Amino acid sequence: MYVGTTMYGSPTTVTVEVTETEPPTPSDADKCATVEVGGAGPLALLSWGDDEPVAIIDVPRGSLRCRVSWTGSEEASAHPDAEIGGQSPSPEALRIQVWPAP
Repeated sequence: MYVGTTMYGSPTTVTVEVTETEPPTPSDADKCATVEVGGAGPLALLSWGDDEPVAIIDVPRGSLRCRVSWTGSEEASAHPDAEIGGQSPSPEALRIQVWPAP
């Protein structure tokens, strides 16, 4: 699963929550997307262009639901570095919620 951000190449805060049941959709989200994925191992998070995971998250075995929520997207679009990226942190943040699929 690939998740894009508004500011190409800028550091972005990513939070991962693994729960036993479907969590509520974040009320402050600019947008959300939910997908179902399958697997038999941990969830690896990679930064664009990297081959090594930034983090490895233990998740339940079997089919999972993953919801990604974006906040701060408008601020990121208006940022002077939005098109070129850079070292300044993006005002955008992502929350990834993972739970077993029904």
